[in-house]
Amino acid sequence: MKQRSRNATKMTKDALYNSGLSIRWHDKGLDEKIAFLNERFKRPLPNYVMSYELENELLNNRFNEKAISHLVFDLMRHLKLPFQVIKIVITADNNPMKRCQVIVDKDGNARFSDASETPSVAGQYVSTGFVSREIRINMKEGYNFHTVAAIICHEITHHYLFGRNVRLSDTDENERLTDLAAVYLGFGLYMLLGYKPYKVDRTNTNGSAGTVTKTISYSVGYLKPEQIGYAIKKTNQLRKSFEKSDLAVEREAAKTEKMRKAGEAEAEKLRTRTENMRRELQGRADAAEELLNLNERLVRQIGVTRPHMDAQLFRRVQTNIMNCDQGVYRLTIVKCRTGLEKCSLEDCEAALKEINRVCSELNENNALFQKLV
Repeated sequence: MKQRSRNATKMTKDALYNSGLSIRWHDKGLDEKIAFLNERFKRPLPNYVMSYELENELLNNRFNEKAISHLVFDLMRHLKLPFQVIKIVITADNNPMKRCQVIVDKDGNARFSDASETPSVAGQYVSTGFVSREIRINMKEGYNFHTVAAIICHEITHHYLFGRNVRLSDTDENERLTDLAAVYLGFGLYMLLGYKPYKVDRTNTNGSAGTVTKTISYSVGYLKPEQIGYAIKKTNQLRKSFEKSDLAVEREAAKTEKMRKAGEAEAEKLRTRTENMRRELQGRADAAEELLNLNERLVRQIGVTRPHMDAQLFRRVQTNIMNCDQGVYRLTIVKCRTGLEKCSLEDCEAALKEINRVCSELNENNALFQKLV
């Protein structure tokens, strides 16, 4: 979707560059209307470009009813409009027998019937009641691809603005606003190409008069091509500013996500280290308890062999026994095991240091006592 939008923006810029239009640097009236649209809609939609399949369908079928219904359906999808029923009336001013209407339903299917009237303008949007919506297109023989596309973009923009209650009281000013809104909503490429005046030579054979060639000029729209170009330039500037803002937000979000993942990795590393420390502490506490039990047995055995010791040796043993406070050692072991699952890394390190001291003292005393027993 982003790639398609970038392609549409490039195509719009290329068309604007190749148009040779002399675009003003400032247009207060257009600036006010663009600011009004930006205030209501907050940001312009991405530039729209129809698919190659749809473009080929429109060209190969000479904008017949089914092809136009598919275009309207695609424009509604670009605008993210709810797919309500819109009646599309297509008429040909040069051939009343071709008058018909196509009704597009919410699934994009079309059905046809006779049209009762011909619109007096190139296109018209009609709304009656709460749900009846109608787009009328008067198809002239000399209309080219871009002209018809611009007319349809203008009318579907009417539908978009109507649903959001955006309109001006003056009819002509409202039509100019609609042209600007079409550019704002991403249809600038087709508005620029479709609003450019052009001439068509039409040749007729009329009996005695012979062959007559008449040059007919065609021009549609309420804004001049230079004004459309100005609107494209301004809305592209808005899009670029929003894209920069979005990019900054995306970068900040990516940075935050990276920090979050780094924090999670660090927390996982801390949890693993703490769990290993707890297992080591549990093992050292078990070893300390075994050493303490051995110490108690050795002390009892020394009491039995006491009559056979000389006075100097007995005083040394007595000093070691007094220094080896078994009650304190056992209390230290119990404290190390209490709340072990909730123990933090710092608490585990302090407890491990204490239990290692106990083990060291017990090993020293037990080594001495085992020599005497």
